[in-house]
Amino acid sequence: MKGGRKSGSRRLGLLLAFCLVFLTAAVKRDTPPGPHEEFGGRAEIVIRDLPYVPAKPNNKKLMLDVYSNPHEGLWPVAVMIHGGGWFEGDKSMDNKVWICKVLAANGYVAFTINYRLLPGTPIKEQVEDAMAAVIWVKEHAREFGGDPDRVGVIGGSAGGH
Repeated sequence: MKGGRKSGSRRLGLLLAFCLVFLTAAVKRDTPPGPHEEFGGRAEIVIRDLPYVPAKPNNKKLMLDVYSNPHEGLWPVAVMIHGGGWFEGDKSMDNKVWICKVLAANGYVAFTINYRLLPGTPIKEQVEDAMAAVIWVKEHAREFGGDPDRVGVIGGSAGGH
């Protein structure tokens, strides 16, 4: 009997230890890997929610954010267009923010945009939204230290189309 209790206590202890390790690992999986800076992203200048369609200044789907760092001269510009199958997504998606911060840390002025989505807005008008944002960026790039003659556009999924 005596050995049975000891063995049972040991099993219970091992089971509790396993549960503790498993739960700790599960909690760690749900937390973000760390600040963007740990992975190369840094932007000291962040300006959010600038309207790029002057006629619709309060439409959250027609706004953009700027990511940059203090610098002299004009830096090249990147415009980030989020994905989401044309139905969902937003300029504040963490991976898009991180990419903009990495671009800013490497000498770019980065803009990330919102655009109107399906089903309320046909794809043709979404393309027009994105083009309106690029035109706005080219017209205002110098205000943020960007070079309007060196503008590139990047995006994922629907934003890459």
